[in-house]
Amino acid sequence: MIFTKIRITEYIYLSLVLLLFTPVLSAYDTPLDLEKYVLRTWVIQSGLPQNTITSLEQTYDGYIWIGTTAGLARFDGIKFKTFLKENSPLQNNRITCLFEDSNQVLWIGTDGGGLYSYRDGNWENYNTEEGLSNPNIRVIIEDWKGNLWIGTDYGLNQLKIDIIVQVFTTKNGLYDNIITDLTIDNSGNLWIGSLQGGLAFYFENVFTTFGYNEGLSNISVLSLTADHLGNIWIGTMAGLYFLKENEWIIRSVPGTHYTPITSIFEDSERSLWVGTMSDGLKRIFAGLKSELSAEKGLPDNYIRCLLIDRDNNIWIGTDKGGLVQLKKPQVKNISRENGLPENTVYTVMEDSKGFVWVGTRNSGLCKFKDTQIKKTFNIRSGISSNKVRALLEDRKGGIWIGTEDRGISILQNGRITQLKSNNGLYSNKVNAFLQ
Repeated sequence: MIFTKIRITEYIYLSLVLLLFTPVLSAYDTPLDLEKYVLRTWVIQSGLPQNTITSLEQTYDGYIWIGTTAGLARFDGIKFKTFLKENSPLQNNRITCLFEDSNQVLWIGTDGGGLYSYRDGNWENYNTEEGLSNPNIRVIIEDWKGNLWIGTDYGLNQLKIDIIVQVFTTKNGLYDNIITDLTIDNSGNLWIGSLQGGLAFYFENVFTTFGYNEGLSNISVLSLTADHLGNIWIGTMAGLYFLKENEWIIRSVPGTHYTPITSIFEDSERSLWVGTMSDGLKRIFAGLKSELSAEKGLPDNYIRCLLIDRDNNIWIGTDKGGLVQLKKPQVKNISRENGLPENTVYTVMEDSKGFVWVGTRNSGLCKFKDTQIKKTFNIRSGISSNKVRALLEDRKGGIWIGTEDRGISILQNGRITQLKSNNGLYSNKVNAFLQ
């Protein structure tokens, strides 16, 4: 009973925490459960250079760029074009991060080969000779002034107009030199995550550090994002945390304490997407959690990176399972769960007022609006048969109902009239109408 009480308390606390940072449900539709998304996977056999996906980015021209441990790939939705040191200026195939800046330049971070820029087929390389503090690049981001910030295995670099203008290390106030992630909040401020130094806030050449004393139980930060309210979400080697805007105390998200959080972002519907190192994908919206794991279709529970494209599709880079796309289904099924009397449908028609009429095999006729049943017609309602095979709206707005065994019923101004073989029909089996 003690364990049950703790779990209930954590659930209530989590709901309150997430409701605090998300809009009311009336503002947005409740997101579709993750298991109902359409899932597609691409691997080496599909054209990827490697199944270990380290980074994802969509550029202005719509391409999806994929960084792997064995090269860079550009995906047009059908085929991949690969960029390797054998066929491009890349000197290192281990791609670690990708970022497109406001000038539509794609920046490519490598593990040991420094930083590259790519635009319209033109490549530039930035390495220690150009002032970069370390050739192992972990993260790239742009601030509101157009400056690039590059996190490396030894310090934070600021690049302005293609020149490394400043390098920040522990000598300048950072608690740790291995920079793992960066984010810009909605006030334009820079936040820094480090491997062993917790969270840092940069303002006017001063770093403010958030560690154990400020509420982090684990100071190995793997991922960061700022949401639409200015709150900072912090993924660590042991759980998810958040820092509310204008507050200085970090709170943990219950239920995530032992989970390494590798990637976080917020979508346009205010859902928080969380990639983990061992538990697959999680989505949080207004206190509601939905999860997707290898048991439910993911090829790998280790998620390295996440991306949402311009069509609101979710792209997932996994450790061993390749590239995954989650897409909302284009077709919405209407079945008994929505009130349809049976699932066998023989005819469908939309009338001039936007109502959808559905004729079933043995259960009569249904009138729909916005996937909700407004009325059902059957023998008890006055139509001649429950076996509906054909439908037509005539020029006066009357609904003609053709049945398998009892002729025609006509619904006009709330009244139903019937036509059968004794009225002159050649047969009571009606399959089609034409006016």
